[in-house]
Amino acid sequence: SKDFKLSDKGKLLEDLSAILFYQGYPGILECRRNLRTSSNEIDLLLCWTENAKMAGIDRAFPFLEESFLCECKNYKKSVDVTYVGKFFSLLHVARCKTGIMIAWNGIAGRSKWSDANGLIRKIALRDNTYIIPIGKDDFKSIYEQKTNIFSIIRDKYLALQNEIDYSEYVQHHELESDFKK
Repeated sequence: SKDFKLSDKGKLLEDLSAILFYQGYPGILECRRNLRTSSNEIDLLLCWTENAKMAGIDRAFPFLEESFLCECKNYKKSVDVTYVGKFFSLLHVARCKTGIMIAWNGIAGRSKWSDANGLIRKIALRDNTYIIPIGKDDFKSIYEQKTNIFSIIRDKYLALQNEIDYSEYVQHHELESDFKK
């Protein structure tokens, strides 16, 4: 709606995201909102609860580690490379290897390897840090009960991981074992 300021739209997306992760799956995740670092604000810090750990739910998603960050961007346009870079910086400072970027209008990119989409892949390739984008289509699928947030996150993580796996293109040299001795 045009009646809402940008800051209000951002807060509403944060509210929706907190509901999705915290209230949608009670007892699974702890959700801390709007935490300040020395230079940034973390929209959502999500941590597995003790109950989730005891039930082994956290082990089903080892790439999410003990805690992970969630950044919410409710802009008119798709999120550009600048905000992906800033989120990566925040993940790096927080020592998180996975972050969820909830971008209502998606991530910018003419292709998988250009613009913000490309930066997400390059960060994963070089730094082993995964930024998982979630958009309004994902929320719609959850609302329509076609899937759930954890399936979406796992599927997008695996897709990103597989897209950057170049091992099938590497042929081992016949003398490689001699050098390893």
